[in-house]
Amino acid sequence: GSKVVLVPDLGGDLLHCIGLPGFEMLPKAELPVGSGPRHCCVRDSYCYIVSELTSTIDVVDLGSMKSVQRISTLPEHVDLSGNKFFQDVVKQSECAAIKLSADSKYLYASNRGHDSLAAFSILDNGQLESRGWTLTKGQTPRDFCVHPNGSAVLVMNQDSGTIKTFIPTKGGCFDCMPGELKVPAPVAMVVL
Repeated sequence: GSKVVLVPDLGGDLLHCIGLPGFEMLPKAELPVGSGPRHCCVRDSYCYIVSELTSTIDVVDLGSMKSVQRISTLPEHVDLSGNKFFQDVVKQSECAAIKLSADSKYLYASNRGHDSLAAFSILDNGQLESRGWTLTKGQTPRDFCVHPNGSAVLVMNQDSGTIKTFIPTKGGCFDCMPGELKVPAPVAMVVL
């Protein structure tokens, strides 16, 4: 049967839907100008798109290709003082990665600048409810890896050169484990 791929378009503020194997352009989702969609993941009939420039997640209904919710990945007050590059140069926090928990009950997004993981519950209607934020104990969490069995989340802090281990809690947030792995500028991880 035919397959579909979803492609966030950071510069065009779009989510492209492409049919395979013929690369047929299907209906696309339009996000607000200046959003900067960076990555996405899918659960059931919804696509969750993290936008780098607005630090938001759009919940897009794949049937209508319309956003049914836009929610911030940041708390109301954001302190950038722990990350001088984002404080002095970027002047805002920006999102990087988005992932589902192993059981698909939660959604996580990383905030560079605020240097945190945002956690959300996924409600029965596909929409998100904020569960809070966990500081990543390092600078610029470029990416993170959810262990396939859900037992841990490994956060790659690019600018501090560390990988930290976090254990998911029942409420959807995280407890930080002691210790860290030193890796110069970690940016991605794949579980084999």
